[in-house]
Amino acid sequence: MFCAFTGANHAERCIAWSDCKADEPEYLGGVPKDDLPLTILNLRALALKRLAHMDELKRSGRWTRFFQTEEAFENALLNAMTDADRWKQIAYRTTKSADDAAE
Repeated sequence: MFCAFTGANHAERCIAWSDCKADEPEYLGGVPKDDLPLTILNLRALALKRLAHMDELKRSGRWTRFFQTEEAFENALLNAMTDADRWKQIAYRTTKSADDAAE
């Protein structure tokens, strides 16, 4: 199960970050550098809400109303989990670099 508040994912997976470009500023539409950490946190919160919603669909069985096959739903759930993990890593890197710059 997934905790929307702590970001804990009980089905831990490894994700390859070598080709992830989501943390490049131009990927976010050229957000000003001062607003970038807040934007990243907001996008992470949105990804966590999406994952919590997908988890609720799975637990309640309502996924059958929105997806034709279980495979399509599992694929969408995997994408939501991957997105949440990516935004978690991006937020960590952003706060770490901000902390390093403050020192």
